[in-house]
Amino acid sequence: MAFRLPLAVSLCSGLLLLAPGPMLAPPLYAQDAATQDAGYHNYSQLTASLRSLAASHRDWVQLTAIGQSLQGRTLWAIRLALPGEVEPDKRPSLLLTAGLDGDHLVGGEVALRAAAELLRRAGEDAESSAAKLLRRYTLYVVPRVNPDAAELYFADLRQDIVRNRRPDDADRDLRIDEDPPNDLNGDGLITMMRVFDPEKADRMADPDDPRLDIAPDAEKGQRAEFYVMIEGIDDDGDGQYNEDDIGGVDLNRNFMHGFQEHEDGVGRYPLSEPEALALLEYTLSHQNIAIALTYGRHDNLNNTPSGQGTLNGGAPINIDGGDVPIYRAVGESFRKITDLVNVSSPAVEGSFHAWAYAQYGIPSFATPVWSRPAAAEKGGERTEENAAPPERREGEGGERPGRGRMVNDDFSDLLDAARARGMEVTLEQIAALPPEQIAFYRQMIAGGSARPTGGTDPGATPGGGEAQPGPGGGRGRFQRGGEQSGETARPARPAGRVSAEGDKGWLTYSDEQREGAGFVSWTDFDHPQLGRVQIGGFAPYFRTNPPAEELDALAVKQADFILDVLEKMPKVSLTAPTVTRLAPGLYEIKAALVNDGFLPAGTRMAVRNRRARPFVVRLDTPVENVLSGQRVSKIWSVAGSGGRNDFRWIVRAADGSALTITLYSEKYGQSGTTVTLEAP
Repeated sequence: MAFRLPLAVSLCSGLLLLAPGPMLAPPLYAQDAATQDAGYHNYSQLTASLRSLAASHRDWVQLTAIGQSLQGRTLWAIRLALPGEVEPDKRPSLLLTAGLDGDHLVGGEVALRAAAELLRRAGEDAESSAAKLLRRYTLYVVPRVNPDAAELYFADLRQDIVRNRRPDDADRDLRIDEDPPNDLNGDGLITMMRVFDPEKADRMADPDDPRLDIAPDAEKGQRAEFYVMIEGIDDDGDGQYNEDDIGGVDLNRNFMHGFQEHEDGVGRYPLSEPEALALLEYTLSHQNIAIALTYGRHDNLNNTPSGQGTLNGGAPINIDGGDVPIYRAVGESFRKITDLVNVSSPAVEGSFHAWAYAQYGIPSFATPVWSRPAAAEKGGERTEENAAPPERREGEGGERPGRGRMVNDDFSDLLDAARARGMEVTLEQIAALPPEQIAFYRQMIAGGSARPTGGTDPGATPGGGEAQPGPGGGRGRFQRGGEQSGETARPARPAGRVSAEGDKGWLTYSDEQREGAGFVSWTDFDHPQLGRVQIGGFAPYFRTNPPAEELDALAVKQADFILDVLEKMPKVSLTAPTVTRLAPGLYEIKAALVNDGFLPAGTRMAVRNRRARPFVVRLDTPVENVLSGQRVSKIWSVAGSGGRNDFRWIVRAADGSALTITLYSEKYGQSGTTVTLEAP
């Protein structure tokens, strides 16, 4: 990335860079980039690994190019299926998608490794659950939907980049991408700056850990010392800093469900980006996909959505309330299998996994795969609150007393209500509120109030100040889905990933488990335009991607979860018909559609919007011969765990004739049974 200065400033900065002083001291940064990269695949390595996987399992794996990225990289998908009674593309299937968020490398890595792990198990034991399930079901995997942004992880200059590389005039000055962040101290990282300006200062160093910053509390005699912005200069000389970074569209805001038109970073229109369009077309071309699983920044497995909150058109923001039991049950299994904790989620509007649920009509699960380990809490001690995801305790309504409650408690009702009112808030921020405020806001929701008339907004910090989306926060004119800039240009980290309390946990994790690799110590720098600043903060990608040596273990857990979901698949069949002769040439036929799988066949949302096609039960006889009952019946949903839909027909037919009853489902296949109408 070029380091560009306006002409007048360029001359000044050249002299400054020649002067001695602390600004020349190298930053303290313990991470070995080569070590971090080992095990992570760049685009060419990922392509080679996928080809190798397909070549070594020719009868089980099919590699397909499903499209191209904006910069021309191929988008790959693989199909895993062992030979069975039904062709792979006609079986009920699970779609695993990763890499929509450009900085979320861990998703694609774990998706690739989980696929390899399932193949290994199936190859070693033909009677293993992996072999049995892959003979009955198909797994589709799209490991990296945003390869252009992911490739920046391997660049010489590192910066958390979520979006694709679509050029964009973010500040609407008729120039494209002319004011990006800059690596001022030459450490190869874009981090943050503390700007010591008494007129604009709104933050101070945290007395408990000066590496962090907080909003000052005047009642404690605290005074603001600086404001925080992303590292860089005013490249275009317009008085704003880093407001027009290399463009881009957030692919997880470019889908139709809840698309936020005219917002920065969502794209000019739904599916404007070739990567998003390719994924959607691939999904639509496989109507046998019955469940979706997405690895990325969103989550609905650790924190069950409440089923509350609607978009302007009346569709649910997250899920229909009738589907909450599905997500709660699958989420419980997920937490037991993965032990994942410290998970929050940003708004889902425009995301792929929200579209898959609301408009494609299937259960759609999402997880970040990895987050801060539990042992990083409370000085590294493993406590009851962080050792495992807490379940709702009898009589507590899911709440825990005091501050510092984990986001695994069910605050999603508050989150949905807050976002429905336009608030930018995370589960971690809500979880940090005192119990009395939690109760207050739930009363407001129950009462139907549009916005609380007193107290503190859920988006406020525990200390009573305005919620900050990142270190220093600041609200600017230009927003990039959580990356903000404006008059004082204080862009922050992607929304929903961190909070003030989360920062402390990440520092503990960095110090005690990663030898300080996650944080660049604050170092003085003489900024050519702003004067005294300090450069430092969390290292790019540190809070999104784990060390490479953890990837295989994560993949084993995700493989276990994928098998668990496949085990829970609906298993719908027709019972053997019973026939009763009522009179010569007159018969009563009874049958039932039964679901012996755990999950229902058809979500409440699919029933509501009629998107997923129904089961069709057809009695093969002319309609004029059916005296009672429907010759063709459509069933939009069959409850799980023994759910049953009964059918009864009275038909005219010659004694000794045979009738066929057929069952057809777009996702679950076709079957039929024949009955003979025999005289006694």
